[in-house]
Amino acid sequence: MRLSDAKKKVNLIINNINIQDKSLKNYLHTLGIVKNTKIKILKKSFLNGPIIINIRNYQLSISKEISNNIEVEYL
Repeated sequence: MRLSDAKKKVNLIINNINIQDKSLKNYLHTLGIVKNTKIKILKKSFLNGPIIINIRNYQLSISKEISNNIEVEYL
């Protein structure tokens, strides 16, 4: 499932990142958004607003567009 479709406050693991833009994918990699990383959604904004996640003990805000391209599953 897409990260944008996952429930809040549940442990997730990243399965795949479907982003073709190499520089964006590298940037996400530097933030720790890589395959097999555990994350948790803390807050979802309405409509097309950002999603705030907890990853590796810090909070990160990512756009809805990016979260639509990150595949996750529940732990």
